[in-house]
Amino acid sequence: MKRIGLMLASGRPEAVKTAEEAVRYLESRGARVLTETDLSSRLCSRTGESADTLDAILSLGGDGTMLRCVPYARRENAPIFGINLGQKGFLTGCEKENMHVGLDALLSGTLEREERTLLHVQVGENEYWGLNECALLRLSSPRLCHTRLYVNGQLACRSMADGVILATPTGSTGYALSAGGPMVMPAVSCLVFSAICPHALQYRPIVMPLNSHAEIVLYEDPEMEITLQVDGRTKCLLRAGDRVQITGGEETIGLLRSPGASFFEAVEDKLVRWNEG
Repeated sequence: MKRIGLMLASGRPEAVKTAEEAVRYLESRGARVLTETDLSSRLCSRTGESADTLDAILSLGGDGTMLRCVPYARRENAPIFGINLGQKGFLTGCEKENMHVGLDALLSGTLEREERTLLHVQVGENEYWGLNECALLRLSSPRLCHTRLYVNGQLACRSMADGVILATPTGSTGYALSAGGPMVMPAVSCLVFSAICPHALQYRPIVMPLNSHAEIVLYEDPEMEITLQVDGRTKCLLRAGDRVQITGGEETIGLLRSPGASFFEAVEDKLVRWNEG
């Protein structure tokens, strides 16, 4: 019996309706479906490996819903299969109109698993994991965020900007792209550092090896508060002198795709044509 975790976009009535349809379809084919409440209970469990480990996590929504699946996917070592109910859905594996075909492929095991690296972010004793990016952003203050980037102990960059982003290849087509970063194919082993609206005549993003140890240090204004976000979710507030340690490549999660799915076709469909329309 296949065991499928289910996550759906919050606040969308159409997501609930689609979820009901997906659950009926999966259960009619012998699968067991676990809801987000079930997943949350398992995530908080301290008993270690569950006897009924998940075979996959089904995401019904857009990229935000996919990112919400990451802690559960990491805990369960289960790949994520996304059905797009949002606008772009760059990380998802199929569109809503092809849901039944996608669910059949999920149950039959004919989808391909792509391993995607996770970021490990540490501030003091607190640690976080992200699929897309880690971002340091100023709050309501009009002052610029002053940071220094160290790579493997060497000073690599000083920035005065609205914030900075360190992204994985998966995250390179998200927030980091809006900040002027490059698009990176998922198979490339690297991390990309970008400043957001830097106050400089000359500035370029920095690409570093995936196994680099990056450290972002806040300096200057001791009164200015900076928020640390991982995959778009606020984790903590930072002040001058705080150090954010970031590494990549320690762990991965799987995203499920149709065989032969093309990164550049997704770029054309989700980023180029979507913006034109």
